[in-house]
Amino acid sequence: MGRSIYCSTCKKEKEPGRDNESRCKTCKSNAHKEKRARKRIEQGLPAYGSGRSLYCYDCKSIKERQDYGYCNACRRKKDNETRLAKGITKKHQTGLCPCGKERAPKNPSYCRECGNARSAKWKREHPFFTEEERFKRRVRGLARYAVRKGRLVQEPCEVCGEMKVEGHHDDYAKPLEVRWLCRYHHDEHHKNLK
Repeated sequence: MGRSIYCSTCKKEKEPGRDNESRCKTCKSNAHKEKRARKRIEQGLPAYGSGRSLYCYDCKSIKERQDYGYCNACRRKKDNETRLAKGITKKHQTGLCPCGKERAPKNPSYCRECGNARSAKWKREHPFFTEEERFKRRVRGLARYAVRKGRLVQEPCEVCGEMKVEGHHDDYAKPLEVRWLCRYHHDEHHKNLK
């Protein structure tokens, strides 16, 4: 006769195929983890899962993000060295903005001033930010708000009956007069308008 079908630790039924084991898989795994943790403590090592060092591996300064091994400056320097070693040479991969300053942490190409200037220029020139487009965006926002508040009810697509629909305004001066069309028929409608 074999061992009991119940785990000796948690007293629950063991998994199939563990007839010659005294514990279930979970309890055995937990015991093994505890044993390793005790050994690390005896050796004077930090516990598993305590995280990486607070300091950069290269320059030994305190890191901005603890989940990385290096501070931002050293990571950027290592990335640039790797790219140069691979033969990748683009202006935004040198670590410097075209004006000569160090690039911004979240911008791969430009320093903060140049990035802001480019962004402002793009917003001035891009058609998405014209006065007409801003008005249309406000009207669409009013329609979404009306749907959320229950003043406007989404209906199925008026062509095919699809339930996943988008609102279409024939006249943006009337924000609550919306035609409900599925994505396909909405695109089709705009192609026919052109």
